[in-house]
Amino acid sequence: RSMTALTLTLKKDLHHALSCAALTPSNLANKTTSEIASIQLQYGNSALRVDEVFEMTGADTQNIHFKNSSSKLNYIGANNASGSIVIQGDAGAYLGFGMKQGEIYCNGSASDYAA
Repeated sequence: RSMTALTLTLKKDLHHALSCAALTPSNLANKTTSEIASIQLQYGNSALRVDEVFEMTGADTQNIHFKNSSSKLNYIGANNASGSIVIQGDAGAYLGFGMKQGEIYCNGSASDYAA
């Protein structure tokens, strides 16, 4: 039986850039959804928990889908080395920054410095 992709649906109107560098298949491998929910993401000069910003469904950390994404989501796929990331919406700066392996599909537009 195949697991459903870990789907992160943006639920907050972001006024600053949010670093999504931690939300990669490599980094989330073997983490539970509650561990993922509590990860702190840099947001402007502060930090937000993943579950404050995203609705989370699914559990397959090797297939991560960002839904309703915006150009405020920076560093999606940064330093990733496995799995795949699908972005339904726009992506912010530094998409795929330092990425070693894995795949990123972006259905919207990517901002500056996409790898």
